[in-house]
Amino acid sequence: MITKKSILLAATLVTLAAPRGARAADLVTAPLLVHQNDLITCQAVNVGNTAVDLKVDLIDVAAGSVFGPAVCASTGTGGACLLELGAASDRLIYCRVSPAKKKNIRAILQVNGGAAAAAQ
Repeated sequence: MITKKSILLAATLVTLAAPRGARAADLVTAPLLVHQNDLITCQAVNVGNTAVDLKVDLIDVAAGSVFGPAVCASTGTGGACLLELGAASDRLIYCRVSPAKKKNIRAILQVNGGAAAAAQ
């Protein structure tokens, strides 16, 4: 069962573990535990009215970037930037999306189409 306390703890861990290069405009999801052979998917969607450049990374809380970035230039309204990875081992992973402005960007991290964490 997920409680407010566990969500707060996860958010704190992501904040503390974020790479030094993270900018204030970056969106990060809460981390999810992935197991060997799980499929991890991070998707960022532009819900605004103007095209934006997006960069999506998958980050291991303990080791830093593990896959990416996927760079999607001029992502239009309703367009998405997607990054997928098959996990080689058990890890705690979060997704970082780097837009110029995060107001109109939504991001979600999913494992095997099940467990999910969102950022908006």
